[in-house]
Amino acid sequence: MRLPHHLRIASNGKFYFRLTVPADLIAHYGKQEIIQSLATRDPATAKFLAYALSAKFFADFQQQRTMKVPSLEDVIDAAKQGKHYEMVLPNGTRLTVKDKDDHMMALEMIGKMEAVGAFAQAPAPQPASVSTNQAVEKPQPLSGTINAYLLGIKDKTSEKTHQIKKTALKEFLAWKKDCLLHTIQRTDLAEYCQYLQNSGIARPTIVNKFSYIKLFFKFCQGKGWYPKGDNPAEGQISYSRKDKRKRAKQGFEPFSVADLIRFL
Repeated sequence: MRLPHHLRIASNGKFYFRLTVPADLIAHYGKQEIIQSLATRDPATAKFLAYALSAKFFADFQQQRTMKVPSLEDVIDAAKQGKHYEMVLPNGTRLTVKDKDDHMMALEMIGKMEAVGAFAQAPAPQPASVSTNQAVEKPQPLSGTINAYLLGIKDKTSEKTHQIKKTALKEFLAWKKDCLLHTIQRTDLAEYCQYLQNSGIARPTIVNKFSYIKLFFKFCQGKGWYPKGDNPAEGQISYSRKDKRKRAKQGFEPFSVADLIRFL
């Protein structure tokens, strides 16, 4: 299986994130690589989390590279110990300072470059808009839209199915807490999916729960309560034909008392 950049798979089948720290930032991070477990065996979830972590660390790299000039005392102390420092200017110029004289020359050069506008930067490009960040005409609370959805499908749904969908949506509400519906992003659904997996819930059950959540967001998009376009519950988890065949061979376990109580 070909994995995306920065994504690796451990011997236990779980994915982890691996990123090489730039040479000029190794001292700051104290290591040459960043390795972080993603605690999931699902490729789709792992890919999403890897992309999110990549964006986070690259932004952090840029922030750490902002110009920081050590004090003269620090430079003198470092020179006495045989050490030196490197400084990356906003325009990308790299300065290596080994002693007091280098430090003074660096400060003089920085002053001259700043005077002629060498550090002036073009306005940063605006990020592409994401559907989940778009405004809606009338923001609605998550709790209210769930109630409206359940009421809207009641006449078209059997009592048993209606109760199952209600349970799935109320569980999501309890986890997410009430908020404005349009502020919910794809990352929220990815985190909720991971939460369910970490809770030991069977994969087919999670797939079913997300199918109900996906229908809920589709309903809200049709009402104008959630931005049209990407459905944040889409593609978060899947159930392959292989999984289905395996489950069919194993059969199904009877409901526990706790499971039955949840449907009352």
